[in-house]
Formats: sequence, structure tokens, C-alpha cells
Amino acid sequence: MHAQHAAELACPRCRGRVEASPTVGWIEDGALRCVGCSAGFPVRAGVPRMVEAEVAGGATRVGERTRASFGFEWLRYPVTTRDEDRVTFFGLTGVEPAFFDRVGFCDFLVEPPSAEQLAAATTSRLEGRRVLEAGCGMGKYVRVASDLGAGLAVGLDASDAVERAVEVTERRPNVLIVQGDIFHPPLVGGFDLAYSVGVLHHTPAPRQAFESVASLVRPGGELAVWLYPHAERLAPYLLELWHERLLRPVTSRLPHRALEGLCVVLGRLTVLKTRLHRRGGVLRGALSRAMSAVAVGEHLDPGIAAFLNFDWYSPPHRSRHTAAELAKWFAGVGSTEVRTLPVPVSAIARIGGRDPQAREPERS
Repeated sequence: MHAQHAAELACPRCRGRVEASPTVGWIEDGALRCVGCSAGFPVRAGVPRMVEAEVAGGATRVGERTRASFGFEWLRYPVTTRDEDRVTFFGLTGVEPAFFDRVGFCDFLVEPPSAEQLAAATTSRLEGRRVLEAGCGMGKYVRVASDLGAGLAVGLDASDAVERAVEVTERRPNVLIVQGDIFHPPLVGGFDLAYSVGVLHHTPAPRQAFESVASLVRPGGELAVWLYPHAERLAPYLLELWHERLLRPVTSRLPHRALEGLCVVLGRLTVLKTRLHRRGGVLRGALSRAMSAVAVGEHLDPGIAAFLNFDWYSPPHRSRHTAAELAKWFAGVGSTEVRTLPVPVSAIARIGGRDPQAREPERS
């Protein structure tokens, strides 16, 4: 971390101000101390490690199994391409309203980015702004926010994936990666934009995690969320039951190395399934759907396909949600201007009213 970013941190125990040692430059290994309660936290491999703090009242915390699962995953598997990351960031956060006007709807999670999508994936809305990703994993979307000119792009994650996030974001001066608990975030807050994509449903209390992230957004700032949707048709619903009630209770308890080996095989099936699906035809379509009983996602890269399967089968917590449910969450934190995005279940909203930094419309 850069020493000046200590001003962005808050003690997760008492919310007190934090001081860093050393006090200048990049801190690869150092220490943090809370001015209020004198709690100490290490800085290791360039990351403030603030997830181990004791919290009062036995409040909800990200569990060790969840931390271990995602730490193994993000430190082990390959990164998607920068083009994929950029387009997916725009598709899942809705940070630029004009993006979908230009490209329409598509499944950003399975389709490779087109030249049209890449051309549309640009915005000036992040320039100089304070941006937070809650559950940043390996930091690929934090890198996108940094590329788009964020004044400060913060990535918060409970797992050891933060070590990779520091490498992916190249120790940039406008980036801060923090290891901390989403339920007790060690951050001062006041962000212009916070987003959490594909994360809240992996916590033991998704709505509480949502409210915790919302509390870090300044009045008039924005919050964007993407959650796993419930299946709406019979066949996908039955497939959902098969995975959630029968397969995942077993796979999420497997040793990570054993599951990794299984996911190498499943990844090859995912690649084959993807090829069959994209070639079209009744028989190929039927075979592709049959493979979905065990092989998830779509991708032609075997390494990324294996990662998609590990990401699906490993986490101990995974819930599914509806657009109406997410709308209630936003209403509960006083959101306005809720904009539902084409990718289910996702939306972006303003927290606490109009953006005080927005420009007034020009009068003719």
C-alpha cells in the first residue's frame, strides 16, 4: 500500500483513525496502528491485513472456509483478458448509462467481447472519483476502474486473493487493496461509486452485506450490485435444484486440491459444451444441455473453463435472488434513481438523493 492511503482506513474494531509505519512511500511490509484503541494490523506483501480483527457481539463475519475457497481460486486460476474484464465491468455495473444503448443486451459472462462492445466500454464518469469494489478477488475490475481514471480505486476482499490483486493492479498510486471483512469493512467510506458483482450471494447474510457496502457510499453516490438469479423456467429450475441440493453440498466440502483435479475434467467438458452450443443444431444443442448437468459456464479456454467450474462448486455459501428482492434492498437504504440492468439480477442506484457533484443542465 502507499503510505498516504492510511487515511482511507478505519479500525474495524472501533472505527478509529489508523496510522501507518513507515509513513511515506510504498509499504511492502509494515504496520498499522489504531489511534483510538491501539489495535495493531500488519501490512504484508503490500496489503493491509485487517480481516482478523475481533468484532463485538459475535456479529456476522466472512467464514474461514469461504476465505480459503476464494483465496485458493483467485491465486490459482488464470485471469480473463483485459478486453473481457472491461466489457464485463460495464455490463454488470451499469456505470455508463449509454453503454447498453449502444450495444443492447448480451450475456457478458459467456460471449467474447465484440469490437462494438469494446468501443462502447468507455466513460468519463469515473475520472477523479473515489471507487470501491466490495469483494475484489484478483483485482481485475479494480484495474479497470483505475484505467478509467478513478482518483482512488479501492479493492476490498477477505481472502488472500488480495496478494494477486496487488500484482494485477501493478501497485498503482491510485489503487488501494485491503484485506478485510465485508461485514466490518476497515474503510472510512465516502465513495462516489461502490459496486459488488457476484459476491454478496456468497456471504452468510447477503442483505446485511449489501447494507454494509451501502454505508460506505457518500450521500448522492452510487451503488451497483449483481446477484445470482433464481431460475424462472422449469428446466433451469430443475437444474438449479440438482446443483444446489445434490452436487454442491458435496463438492463444497471437498479438499480444494481434489476439487481442482475434478474441475480440470469438468473444464474440458465445458469447452466441448461451448463448441457444440455455438455450432448450433438440434442434436448438438441437446448434447450441450445434457453436459450442463455437471459442466457449468461457457468458455473456449480450458484453464478459464476449469476456473468457472471451481468457482461454481467450491463456495460454501451461495444464494439466489430476484429483481424484486434487490429493489427492496435498495429501498431499505434510501436509494433513488434505481436503474435495473439487462443482466439478471443487477441494478445501480443513487444512495440518499441527488448527486451533489453532478453538473446542472445547461439552460438555453
